[in-house]
Amino acid sequence: MGIIDSIRSKMPGAHTNGHAKKVLVVFGATGKQGGSVIKSVLGDPTAASMFSIRAITRDPSKPAAQELVKMGCECVSADLDDKESLLHALQGAYAVYAVTNFWEKKSAAAEIQQGKNIADAAKACGVQHLIWSSLMNVTELSGGKLSKVAHFDSKAAVEQYIREQGLPATFFMPGFYMSNIPGQSLNNAQGGVWNLALPIPPDAPMPLFDADADTGKFVKGILLHRDRVLGARVYGATGYYTPQQILADFQAVKARDGPGGAARQVPEEAFKKVLAAKGLPAPIQDEMLENMLLMPQFGYYGGADLGESQACIYILLCMESIREFYSVSIGLSTETKAASKRSIEECSWLKFPWQTIPEDLSRRGYKDQVCVDFSPVVVAAMSKRHLDVGGITWKRADVRQMDQIPSEESVDVAFDKGTLDPMIHGSPWDPPTEVLDNTCRYIREVHFERLCVFRVLKPHATFIYVTYRQPHFIKPLLNCEGVQWDIKVDVLGGSERSLDYHGFVPKKATTSEAGSAEAKT
Repeated sequence: MGIIDSIRSKMPGAHTNGHAKKVLVVFGATGKQGGSVIKSVLGDPTAASMFSIRAITRDPSKPAAQELVKMGCECVSADLDDKESLLHALQGAYAVYAVTNFWEKKSAAAEIQQGKNIADAAKACGVQHLIWSSLMNVTELSGGKLSKVAHFDSKAAVEQYIREQGLPATFFMPGFYMSNIPGQSLNNAQGGVWNLALPIPPDAPMPLFDADADTGKFVKGILLHRDRVLGARVYGATGYYTPQQILADFQAVKARDGPGGAARQVPEEAFKKVLAAKGLPAPIQDEMLENMLLMPQFGYYGGADLGESQACIYILLCMESIREFYSVSIGLSTETKAASKRSIEECSWLKFPWQTIPEDLSRRGYKDQVCVDFSPVVVAAMSKRHLDVGGITWKRADVRQMDQIPSEESVDVAFDKGTLDPMIHGSPWDPPTEVLDNTCRYIREVHFERLCVFRVLKPHATFIYVTYRQPHFIKPLLNCEGVQWDIKVDVLGGSERSLDYHGFVPKKATTSEAGSAEAKT
């Protein structure tokens, strides 16, 4: 079968059978970015089967480091100012995630030297993939107008050095930290009215990012798609938000505490006075101000589109929204958190990790393909990417009610590339009601339901679903109420160090066959 062959060739297990895991070195292992990378890699069966983690810390005996050991990491001591310790830490490493902390010394020169030390050690040790946590050169981007954002320029200088050394590298560029907003600029004015006061217009675009929740998702995608992103910048942001949108989402979470206010642009000097009241010295005040002015005047990423950056690594885009961030960070009750959790419709899926398959299938003769995703960003980016291929149409839809998909019984083959799995959580032996409802609604849309208008598959058509999940857990979900498949299961890949990939190939029964099967049971 052409599709199964195409999938099999893309499976990581097909390339890693019998081979030892590659060593991934993570700097800042007990911090926000590094910690997120470790959790994301270890929590993903594909990545965990490919990489073992060497966590770098100055003191492996500290409790935070010992927790990493319990997770299965190797903890190694190293100092960014000590080249010899870095050479020791990077011995035998395949990939490195490197992040430095400007604010520890508040010195651009010190951060640049630390970054160069890592790059030199990576080159000496033959590292095959250096992922540098970088930022834009604001002085250069602004033509010298904004020349005081040192913590951006220093990281950009290291990026330039890495490029000059010819290292195989990818440059991850975190967005504006969501955690910076509550403490800096949100205030509950007299009368319980919430306001957001910033030195930028209420409609200025801010690329928001939750370092704890989302760094690892981006970096994992970079690791798994190395060849595609070597030399590239990957912009790490959930999306562009305006101050007015941020305030609206905050107010939605804190509605009981007072009515909504407004996002206001305050004078630059007033903003600096707020920072001064927090004890920040004048140079840091100037730096923070210019950091804010960068966004409306030149763009945090210079106006770059996030969609193409996200699409190139095929990450699972269930990232933290600003509303979700507030739900957790301001300590809501369990009931309120549950009520604020995003629905299936609000969660975007990039089909992970085989997004070259539409092109592969086109070459194999499948000239009429409809690709479905909920995210408008993904649909726009992938439509652009496949424009020259021909015969590939991207549509935005909720897979549980696919109104936008072709008329009933019009599809020969449907391929699930990571849509069903995110709906599944909780006990596999006793799935929650939410799981049973969402998965069954989706499967009925693909299959048929006597009362459902959108019967996507033709009679005897094929549905292909690839997963790590075990057949005895998945088959009951596929054969939910009102659905009857003839299911075959094929092992597509895996190794002694990883779970098997299972390819489920359910064939759609005709109405008469389904009725006959029901009668037999």
